Amino acid sequence: MEFEKIKVANPTVEMDGDEMTRVFWKSIKDKLIFPFLDLDIKYFDLGLPHRDATNDKVTVEMQRQLLEPILCKNVPRLIPGWTKAICIGRHVSVININQLI
Repeated sequence: MEFEKIKVANPTVEMDGDEMTRVFWKSIKDKLIFPFLDLDIKYFDLGLPHRDATNDKVTVEMQRQLLEPILCKNVPRLIPGWTKAICIGRHVSVININQLI
């Protein structure tokens, strides 16, 4: 059965690390995401070998991609008047978080 892929308007940031989850995430993308969504992915390998090879420049480049928040208009704000971006992640990379605030 053929599906027309859904075009995602804005780029999506993808970050990989050093863990086994990288393998699981690839399988999820290949089976459940890529067949259905047309994405512009900004990929960043934040695994230690690549961070070392780039003298951590990849981390700085990744930060620049995260400075614009994704607003979900159908999700009510829990803190009225809050205007700063909220970053959600399983792990935090070794960066100065104050640069993002």
